[in-house]
Amino acid sequence: MIRTALIDDERDARQALRLLLDKHCPDVEVIGEATGITEAAPLIRQQKPELLFLDISMQDGTGFDLLDQFPDPAFRVIFTTAFDNFAIKAFRYNALDYLLKPIDPNELVMAIAKVKKKQTANFSPKGQEGLLRRVHLTKKINGLLDVARSREFKKIALSSRGGLVFLKLDEIVHLEADGN
Repeated sequence: MIRTALIDDERDARQALRLLLDKHCPDVEVIGEATGITEAAPLIRQQKPELLFLDISMQDGTGFDLLDQFPDPAFRVIFTTAFDNFAIKAFRYNALDYLLKPIDPNELVMAIAKVKKKQTANFSPKGQEGLLRRVHLTKKINGLLDVARSREFKKIALSSRGGLVFLKLDEIVHLEADGN
């Protein structure tokens, strides 16, 4: 079981996520919920979840403000947000995953599968390998926090048939979409 906390200031969003997890992700155990940073920090310290579903924009601050309080997190983070600009930044800086609200059940299942895979690989108790991967994870999260604080957009992620393509904004002359 993946011990999980839901952190979102919208009660309906937490309830919808909990229902999706119950229905589609039986390996996930929700051990607590919080409406913002003030409630989430003590919850994380007391319950020690392995995974956070973390909203980016909440009434008492951002998910990034919460992560500032945990410089060496022992948990994984899946961002849940209605703002795709933050999601793109999170993905660009190798955030573990993000889900755009309203959450698609298939994307949720894929995100949990990624967490399981990384959990097995990165938190292996064998030797220095697990420790080195945790240090690498911490660097990724700190990089994401730095970008979020700067609010500077230099690149954009565009979906293509071959996957995501990252383009510098100052090099784009024209964009056109056809369908999704």
